[in-house]
Amino acid sequence: MHRCGPSVDTGTALSEVLQPAWPVAGPSTILDNAGMEVDEGLVADSLRHAGACFAFVHGSRVTTSATSANSDLDVGAWWPGDAPASWEVDVPSYVDLVVLNTAPLWLAGRIAQYGRLLFEDDISARVAWQADTRLRFLDEIPAVRRRYSARLDQIAQLASRKVTPRHG
Repeated sequence: MHRCGPSVDTGTALSEVLQPAWPVAGPSTILDNAGMEVDEGLVADSLRHAGACFAFVHGSRVTTSATSANSDLDVGAWWPGDAPASWEVDVPSYVDLVVLNTAPLWLAGRIAQYGRLLFEDDISARVAWQADTRLRFLDEIPAVRRRYSARLDQIAQLASRKVTPRHG
């Protein structure tokens, strides 16, 4: 299996170019969010062992300070070449894994836009993926929202019609 090369120290500025403003947990950080202990270092090591080049934490552990005691750790990871299916990757049971290579744009875009970097072993691949995904997401999201809005209007119109049951 092709793996990413070792990390290249290119300086802080480049590695932070596409990152959100909140602090990034180091790979050995142990978090305890509302009762569920998660070891992000173990998760990063598991993903590296499986050949991932970079990964982001996303979802409630990034976007809110209050998570439920049963909240999992949402992680999106990217592989070079053919990526495995999420269920083929050996990660701790508290991890909900998204394979970024095959994720739909609405999900990959949110991870690229709002996710927190868990690790990166190939900064060029991460920056290229993140920049491309953000651009496509931000370009497409208005059209997606219009389609959802139109569909909700259709549903509301159907619901407002008086429907008489047929008796056979």
